[in-house]
Amino acid sequence: MRRNSPLTEPRALSHNVRFDRNRRPDTPRSRSRFPVARHGGEMRSRVSATVGAPHDTASNPIVKVLISADGEGISGITSSDELVRGRSGYGRFQHLMTADVNAAIEGAVAGGATEIIVNDSHWGMNNLLIEELDPRADLVRGFHKPLCMMHGVDDDIDTVFCVGYHAKVGHSDGVANETMIGREMIEIRLNGRPAGELDINATIAAHHGKAISLVTGDDAFVAEARDSLGDVEVAVTKYAVDRWTARCIGLERSRAGIRAAAERATRRAAERAFTPMKLELPITYEVEFTSTSEALMGALVPGATRPSPRIVSFTGDDALSAWRGLFSVILLGWSASDEVYG
Repeated sequence: MRRNSPLTEPRALSHNVRFDRNRRPDTPRSRSRFPVARHGGEMRSRVSATVGAPHDTASNPIVKVLISADGEGISGITSSDELVRGRSGYGRFQHLMTADVNAAIEGAVAGGATEIIVNDSHWGMNNLLIEELDPRADLVRGFHKPLCMMHGVDDDIDTVFCVGYHAKVGHSDGVANETMIGREMIEIRLNGRPAGELDINATIAAHHGKAISLVTGDDAFVAEARDSLGDVEVAVTKYAVDRWTARCIGLERSRAGIRAAAERATRRAAERAFTPMKLELPITYEVEFTSTSEALMGALVPGATRPSPRIVSFTGDDALSAWRGLFSVILLGWSASDEVYG
C-alpha cells in the first residue's frame, strides 16, 4: 500500500491544527530517551500538538504510548504463508501490518498522544515497513531485546497498545493461535493457568507500573483479553472460523475500528483510567514442550526444574525475574527442536 493511501494517511493532522511553539523543552514529563521526531522543528511541533487545539499540559496531560505490534491478529491475515518471511504472502503481510499500526498511531495522536514508540514484535521483529510507517512514531526493529515484545515498557511511557495480537495456543479456534514459538510448544502456564502472550506481557508491564489500554486482533483473542485485563479498549479485526480461516472485516472498516479504539484508549489513559494487571507473586511458569529434547535443554537454565519429561518450570520472586527465566527456558529449549519431529 502506498504511503498516501487514504487508509494510512494521517487524517487528523491534515487540517485545523495549531501548535504550541512556546512549550519549554524542560516542561515536566518531557523526559524520554526516545523523542518522536528528530528531523527538525516542524515535525517536532506536529508530534507535540494535540489535535484541533493548542497543547495545554494542564487540561491535556502528556501521553506517551508504546505500541507492541504482533502479526497474527492483523486485518486480513489468515495463513502462515503470510506470516513467515520468505513465503509467498509475506510481502503483502508487511503492508497490511504497517497499515494496522498506522491506524493505531493515527488514533493515538487524535486522542492526544505526544510520543509514540512502535516495537515490532512478530517473529524476527523486523516486519514493519518504516518507509510506510506514520512518521510521527519511532520504530524499534530487531529480535535481541531483553523484554522482547514489551521492549520500551521500562521507559517513561504512560500506556501500552497491543496491536495484531492472537489467542493463546490450544484454547480456542483463534486465527494462528500459538504462544511464543509455535509447534515446539504445547502450552505455557502462569501460576497453574494457561497463559498467552498477552498475559505474559501484561505481567511485565505491571512490574513497571504500566497498564495495557488497547488490544486488537480476532474475536477469540479479544475475548481472552477482556477475561485477563478486564477494562480495556478493543478492536476486532476478524472473526475466527478455524486456526487458519476467518471472516475478515473489510480493511477500511477494520482500520477505522482500530483508529477509534486507539483514540478512546489514549484519552482514557490521560485520565489514568486503566490499572496494571494485579500480580500474584511469586510467579511460576511452566513450559510444556512438544519434545523431551527441548525440555532437556530448557531445564539447563539455572533455577529451572523438570517435573516431567516434557515440562520445565521456573519460579521468579517478581514478574521480571520470572520473565527472564521463562524466556531463557524457551530460547534454550527451542534450540533442540527437530525440523521434522518438533
